[in-house]
Amino acid sequence: MNLTPTSPHYKRSLLLLAPREANPGAPFTDVVGDREVYDTMLSAMQKFRGQVYHSEGNLSLSDLSADGRHIQAVDTASWHLLTLDEQGTIAACGRMILHHEDASFEELLVAHCALAHSERWGRPLRWAIKERMLEARRRGIRFVEIGGWAVSRALRCSTEAVRMLVAGFALGQVLGGVAGISTANAGNHSAAILRRIGGESLISGEILIPKFYEPQYRRELEILYLDSSQPNPRYEDAIRECRRALETVTVISSGQGVAACAQKVPSTLLTGPSTKSVFIANFLSHPA
Repeated sequence: MNLTPTSPHYKRSLLLLAPREANPGAPFTDVVGDREVYDTMLSAMQKFRGQVYHSEGNLSLSDLSADGRHIQAVDTASWHLLTLDEQGTIAACGRMILHHEDASFEELLVAHCALAHSERWGRPLRWAIKERMLEARRRGIRFVEIGGWAVSRALRCSTEAVRMLVAGFALGQVLGGVAGISTANAGNHSAAILRRIGGESLISGEILIPKFYEPQYRRELEILYLDSSQPNPRYEDAIRECRRALETVTVISSGQGVAACAQKVPSTLLTGPSTKSVFIANFLSHPA
């Protein structure tokens, strides 16, 4: 099973969306700074995520915007890893939030989950995460929350979910090394796949943080700890190859803080009958 996006058998493309205020430079070599393209791809990702979550029964239509998007405030402050199929349509996505060094527990997404408000488990969860935030600070790496995973129905029985998580570990390494948590669905094998690649149970002292039911998503979830420097050795080669690939994939930036090496997509390329997703797919094959 080849998990790297550089394999000749891998027909899909990877694409990165940078945080809106980010200044994506080295080690990325193909950075596109264009607010219109950024907004279009972000919107397309949110709509794709909304469709997947709604089809799986995780969200109702009332949880989505009028045009079907699953919008979260952290989206514009996050890195997004997208898989585009051969038609240039989003087929999978995942999100990584890099928190600042002095972030508090209350600033984390996990602080709003049902377990954090549990009379029995709220305190152990808080201490377990604070301990790992302090450890990341001591090591000089960023504490992250990884989530927003969604895979199209067409790829649900493929290895795409594994590829996306491998790419998540690789992205953490490309960004200088990260450690943090992922709130994974315990019912659709997401948590099991993350464990296979290197995720670990979250422990507070000698207390194992349990799985829990999250009413917002109508699913049983599990909070796992991960460290980009400590994947399962079985996946180290795949992560290494994916890391090299990520350094050369197209990174879409809003252009607000884009590095000097970034390209500006000519507005003339954004006109015509083709969709922006198709444009991005064409751009990947034929850079401007």
